[in-house]
Amino acid sequence: METRFTPKLERLEARVLDGPGKLEPSVRRRAFDGGSLEDPLADRYVQKVHRHAYKIVERNIAELRDAGWSEDQIFELSIAAAFGAAKHRLDAALNTLSAVRVRATEHAAE
Repeated sequence: METRFTPKLERLEARVLDGPGKLEPSVRRRAFDGGSLEDPLADRYVQKVHRHAYKIVERNIAELRDAGWSEDQIFELSIAAAFGAAKHRLDAALNTLSAVRVRATEHAAE
């Protein structure tokens, strides 16, 4: 479902996923989608961001840092994962809203 914010969100998504950065765009895309990453520690972190972001603590960041991830890489990984999780939830909500509107229109026509 398109909204007045769709073009801005598409531009933001392109910048997050394909813009300049320290992480390869393919890694950012997998984080955005919640797909698995080659690094098990990063994969666990991304899954946590997607499912339980409120449970992220400094220890999670420190583990990535200790494993050799730079601050910039951790930031990009976090942004890609969080934006992806938010975008997927927004899309699901908009699709539900669209379905409800269709049913309401069909019901009103009866």
